[in-house]
Amino acid sequence: MENGKVLRLIASATKLLGYKMKALQHTIKAMIRPGEESGYVAECVEIAVVTQGATLDEVTHNLQEAVALHLEEEDLASMGLAETPILLVTMELEPAYA
Repeated sequence: MENGKVLRLIASATKLLGYKMKALQHTIKAMIRPGEESGYVAECVEIAVVTQGATLDEVTHNLQEAVALHLEEEDLASMGLAETPILLVTMELEPAYA
């Protein structure tokens, strides 16, 4: 059977059963912001991961490690994530006033 026919068959079956096929996320979003006293704090949006570091290099390394440990041996699909998600990091900065 052709791939297109298989996909249409699956879509029809899920529609008949009342299910909606949900696309899996390929990214995990995180925000890095300055810490309250020093350093930086990184926090993920979709998963419960928060870490910190004295420098940007340290906080990004800690974020990668914390996310890897959090996802280790998890069923990513049940979390709405694709098999190999990437981190999409946004940094929060105060504007520099002259």
